[in-house]
Amino acid sequence: MDESFHGFGIGKGWRGFSVGLLALAFVIEALTSTSALGAESIGTVLKKRADVYGTPPDGERERKFPRGDVTFGELIETSGDSAVRIRLDDRSELYLGERASLIVDDFVYDSATHRGRAVYEFTVGTLRFVSGEMEETEISIRTPNVNIGVRGSDAIIFVTLAGATYVNVLQGSFTVTSRERADIPAVTVNEGQNVSLIGTSDFSAIGTGVRTPGPESDAAANAPDYAKDYENVKKNGTLDRVAAGRAAEGDGGSSSSSGSSQ
Repeated sequence: MDESFHGFGIGKGWRGFSVGLLALAFVIEALTSTSALGAESIGTVLKKRADVYGTPPDGERERKFPRGDVTFGELIETSGDSAVRIRLDDRSELYLGERASLIVDDFVYDSATHRGRAVYEFTVGTLRFVSGEMEETEISIRTPNVNIGVRGSDAIIFVTLAGATYVNVLQGSFTVTSRERADIPAVTVNEGQNVSLIGTSDFSAIGTGVRTPGPESDAAANAPDYAKDYENVKKNGTLDRVAAGRAAEGDGGSSSSSGSSQ
C-alpha cells in the first residue's frame, strides 16, 4: 500500500514537473521572439539598385531586398553603383546613394500622437531625407562633423570620406551645428539653399541650388560618385521613377554638375 502510493506520487510528480518545465520553455521562447520582432522592425525597403547590405545588432551582414524589413540599430551599407530607398514606420523616407553607410541609432514613434524621436548616424555617401509624420523637432541627423536638426521636410546631404558635410535643402529648413567647435554659431539652411563644413573649419557661405562635393573634396579611389548619386536620389530621380517593391535598373542616370537645382 505504502510502496504503491509512493511510486504513484513520484511518477505523477515528475511527469507534472517535466510538463511544467516544457510549458515554461515555450512561454519564454514565445515572449522573447515576440519582443524581438516588436522591437526590431522599424521600416521597409521600398526600392533598391544593385547590392545593398544590412547588419542588425548582434546579427550577420546580409543582402537587402525590396519589401524586406529594416531593423532598429541596423547598419545599412550600399556598394559601388548601388542605391536604396527606405520607408520608416513614421512614413519618413531615406534615400542612400552608392558606398554609403547609415545607422538608425534611435527610433521611437507613437502613431496616435505622431510624437517620438529619431537619430540617424550618417558617416559617408549621399543621403536624401524626407520627413514623415513624426514631429520634426525630435529628429536629428549626425555626420562626422555636424549635427543636423530637421525643421523642414526634404534635404540631400553629402558626406565625404574625409568627413566634409554638404547640406542641400529642397523643402523646409534644417539647422546645422558643428560637432567639434562650440564657438561656431549654428546655421539655418532654408529651401533652395546649401551650406558645407569642411572638417573643423568655419561654415561656407550660404549658397543656392544643390552643391555636390567636387573631385578635390574626395580624391580616394573608393569615393562615392556624388553627382551620379544626386541623379539617383533627387526628386523624380531614378529611385522615384521605379515602382515600389522593385529593383532599379540602368546606370542611375547622367551626372549632375555642382550648383544644379532640384
